[in-house]
Amino acid sequence: MTSPVRAPRPTPRRAPQPVAVPPRPHLRVVPPPGRPALRPSARRRRTGAVLGVAMVIVFGSLMASAMLHGLLVSGQSDLDRMDAQIQEERTSLAQEKLELANLQSPSRIAEEAEKLGMVPAEQQHWVTPGSTDDPIVTGTPTDAADADDSGTTTDTTGTGSSSPDELATADGGGSAQ
Repeated sequence: MTSPVRAPRPTPRRAPQPVAVPPRPHLRVVPPPGRPALRPSARRRRTGAVLGVAMVIVFGSLMASAMLHGLLVSGQSDLDRMDAQIQEERTSLAQEKLELANLQSPSRIAEEAEKLGMVPAEQQHWVTPGSTDDPIVTGTPTDAADADDSGTTTDTTGTGSSSPDELATADGGGSAQ
């Protein structure tokens, strides 16, 4: 048997080698005519300075904001404390007004007078301030016998329910005492 004929294999070719291109210089921005060109290091320094100033401004504004907020909070706590103190004072004043009203009540004054041995007057003289009118006399006169002997008529009921005009006429025009 004979061997079959095989076709020869082609040899692998190498990839073409690129031609060495001389290196190009780095590109840079050219300033417009009439302005001097900035070096890259000067540009970095300027950017760093602007960034640093911006950070200082932001930090300073945040610090100032925190300080102002602290002042507001402390001021509000002072206002709350004062408000509570005002409420306590109002309560105390209301209690003192109630106590004063109780002390000034006519029934309490009458009780205290009785404890001291005082007795109500039988005859009372009512004077109107700023008036030239004669005083109004109510109650029974202290000397009932003298009043009956003189022939004048007075209100001897002691009720005090008569009007001031009736009392003045009943006293005979009212006499000043």
